[in-house]
Amino acid sequence: MSKPGIIEAVTTDKAFCPPKEIPISQAIRANGFIFLMGVGPRDAATGRMVGDEIREQTHQTIRNVKAILEAAGAGLEHVVRCTSLITDREQFDGFNAVFDEYFADIRPARSTFVISGFRPVDMLMELEVTAVDPNWKG
Repeated sequence: MSKPGIIEAVTTDKAFCPPKEIPISQAIRANGFIFLMGVGPRDAATGRMVGDEIREQTHQTIRNVKAILEAAGAGLEHVVRCTSLITDREQFDGFNAVFDEYFADIRPARSTFVISGFRPVDMLMELEVTAVDPNWKG
C-alpha cells in the first residue's frame, strides 16, 4: 500500500529486482529516507550472479545500489548507513578495498557481518543501504 508523499515504493529495471511473487520492494522512500532491499551482485537483465570473487561482486552490488538510488533521485553521496554481509572473513580486505573506491570522501556508518551463506550459493556478499532523500520536502 502506498501513501503519497509519505511512503512510496521505488523500482528500476537498471538493477536486479526479485520476481513479483516475492513480496519485496527494491527500495522504499519514507519521510526523508530511502531504504534499499538487500542488494547483491546480480545482473539486471539476466538475473545471473556477476563475478565469482568478492571484488567483482562488490563492484556489481554497488552499481546496483547506485541504480536504485538514482531511480529514487539520489546517489551514493546520500548513503548514510550500510549493513554489509559477507560469507568469508578472509575476503574482508578485498570487499573493503572496493567499498572504499565508492565511499572514500564521506564514509557511511557501517556494520559488517560474516554469515554462513546465502540462498544462491555463489553469492558472496550483500549490502543493505539507507540514504537520505535529497528531494524530500518534509
